[in-house]
Amino acid sequence: MLGGKLVAASTLKVAAAAFGVVALSLGGAWAAGIVGAPSVAGVDNAFGPVNESTTTIESDIVVNNPNRSGCGWAG
Repeated sequence: MLGGKLVAASTLKVAAAAFGVVALSLGGAWAAGIVGAPSVAGVDNAFGPVNESTTTIESDIVVNNPNRSGCGWAG
C-alpha cells in the first residue's frame, strides 16, 4: 500500500517538474522575443478600377510575425 503512494507521489513530482520546465522555456522565449503574437504593422488602402456597377478597393497589409515559422503564403 505504501509503495503505491510513493510511486504516485514521484510520478506527480516528475509531471510537475516537466510542466515547470516547459512553462519557463515558453516564458523565456516570449520574453526574448523569439515567440510572440503576430501584429499588423501597417495598412494601405486605395481605390482600384471603378465603373458604373463595381468599385474595387485594394489593400496592402504588413504583418510583423516574430515567430520563426510562418504560413509561407507569400514565399
